[in-house]
Amino acid sequence: MNIGLFGGTFDPPHIGHIELAAALLEKTSLDKIWFLVTPQNPWKQGRVLSADHHRYAMVEISLRDRDGLEASDYEFGLPKPTYTYMTLRSLRTAYPDKTFSLIIGGDNWASFDKWAMYEEILAHHPVVVYPRPGSPVQTPEAVSRLFAEGIGEKQQRVQIVEGKAYDISSTEIRSMVSQGEDIGAMVAPEVKEYIESHGLYRHNDAGRL
Repeated sequence: MNIGLFGGTFDPPHIGHIELAAALLEKTSLDKIWFLVTPQNPWKQGRVLSADHHRYAMVEISLRDRDGLEASDYEFGLPKPTYTYMTLRSLRTAYPDKTFSLIIGGDNWASFDKWAMYEEILAHHPVVVYPRPGSPVQTPEAVSRLFAEGIGEKQQRVQIVEGKAYDISSTEIRSMVSQGEDIGAMVAPEVKEYIESHGLYRHNDAGRL
């Protein structure tokens, strides 16, 4: 089974996340996509996240009745901060019968050679790249050299998926909630209800809510 790993803080998850994942499931050979809720992105340690259980719960309710899309809290049990290569090493050990493909945006792919242990990631895992608004998909020179040196055929290791770039951000949603604006067009109805019932983002201070 080929499982796509769609990692993110999902603070909160929005319709762009869900529709993108659904499109990738249709356009690739992925059997499932796990929304891998991250406890803390190593590149964003300056921002305190909402509590893990809130973010996981919002992802889980977003994906109800969405075949092939599942919420995963796997990283919650790993050391923090958790880098992608650490998660992938752990998953290879825990699920030796599964193939894990990394799903990332074109902006992250453009700087993939800056990721910790990126060579190891490419040696063991296919990568699915999706477009991001204003970020043309470009392969870093160092990554191109790895393919040239025999790490694997690029077309087998990296799949660039053309499609709609969703210009929605969780940051914008948090700001809108704090200002009392309606976010109904940006998140699933159940997520909107969850945010309201738990008082999330009212002061745009996710870490204390």
